[in-house]
Amino acid sequence: MRILWIPSFLIGSLILASLLLGSILYSLLFDSYIAQTSFAYNDAGELQGPPFAPFEFSFLGTDHFGNHLAPTLLMGAKYTIGGVIAIALIGILMAFVSGTVLGFYKIDQLRILIKNSLFAFYFIPGSLLAYLILKPILWEPFEGFHYSLAERIIIQIVVIGVLLAPPATLLVADTVQDILMREYALVSKTLGATRRHLFRVHVLPGIFSTLLQLLFNCLVQAFLIIGHLSIFKLFFGGTKVSYDPFSPSPPAPITNEWFSYMGNYYDSFLTGATWLLWVPLLAIVLSIISFQLMIRGIQQYVKQ
Repeated sequence: MRILWIPSFLIGSLILASLLLGSILYSLLFDSYIAQTSFAYNDAGELQGPPFAPFEFSFLGTDHFGNHLAPTLLMGAKYTIGGVIAIALIGILMAFVSGTVLGFYKIDQLRILIKNSLFAFYFIPGSLLAYLILKPILWEPFEGFHYSLAERIIIQIVVIGVLLAPPATLLVADTVQDILMREYALVSKTLGATRRHLFRVHVLPGIFSTLLQLLFNCLVQAFLIIGHLSIFKLFFGGTKVSYDPFSPSPPAPITNEWFSYMGNYYDSFLTGATWLLWVPLLAIVLSIISFQLMIRGIQQYVKQ
């Protein structure tokens, strides 16, 4: 457990663990309750309605319905952080397996075909593909969702994870090929080393730092794709759509995921309630920094 004594890993893991555990425990202990301030009186005795700015009547302010941002964002932490971690792990696992196979087996024509096919993903925005694939699943139809919330979240995580895998696969394959062409690996093959031995002794240690960097890249890409989908009102876990002509309402998120919250209030700059954007944005930036600190700590631990 010496890794816990590395400051960067300790700080990053504590921040992420606090947000995740706090989100889960709050939902369990308080039954997802969110405090609400529907109206309040200012110092002059005048009646005011929401939204309220941070530190005015609540710590982080409220939204247009008077819901306090602090518990709202805390409840959404498990969706944002947990979803991003799951997406990145799926992407990096698929890239590692397929990239290793592609790097080991020298079937030239097949490898060229696969690499050219995967290379196309560098030029096709992952957000666009995710939108086209997930729109029928996440956008509520007139008759209601065909999948449960858990199923929609799992489908969204898997789809985005798969879309992140092809570009990472190419880098893993090139790294594996580079390792296998090094002198010590060629000597091992000359002496009769099996692919299993080469993988365990040479490839796995040599590719570890590349996988860590890819993991961070996948985390950031997952953040970006979820954010882009939210801008187009395709929220994490599904978009609630009203089809009632007598009480129309704009598309709304079902979960309190941070990007979905920002996407729901992206026009707050026009209304002056800018804290509805920069408060969740600061939480996202803090999470990205925490991930980076953890990965840097793991790299320092491996070098010891």
